[in-house]
Amino acid sequence: MLETLTLGRILVFAPDLDLATRFYGDILGLRLVAKHDRLMRFAGDRFEIDIFQCERASQVGDYSNEAGVSVSFTVPDLEAAMQTLREAGVDVLHEVPNTATDGTRYAAFADPFGTVFELIEVSTGSAECAR
Repeated sequence: MLETLTLGRILVFAPDLDLATRFYGDILGLRLVAKHDRLMRFAGDRFEIDIFQCERASQVGDYSNEAGVSVSFTVPDLEAAMQTLREAGVDVLHEVPNTATDGTRYAAFADPFGTVFELIEVSTGSAECAR
């Protein structure tokens, strides 16, 4: 068995680093903390995302029915966050928030390169899980 795991950096692959800067920096509001030839690092609240340059974008597909990973970001107001993303031209994959079996409300969105993320609304009952 592995020792206690903690979350390291989130790795994302993107073919266009300029577009990635606009998306992750300007739209998601993450802070650019490092930039190299084919790598950028953004920081959020207690997390970092490394963006590596790749050759081509992927397809969103049927993300919840296909094997894969989706990182979720917590927000205090899910509908407001969804609206902000839509106004910025982001592909929000849910028309209205979904509710998980534990009562957590969530909605998925994709970056310009086909990587799917989720927003989850922090409430009194779910705040402990978001830590």
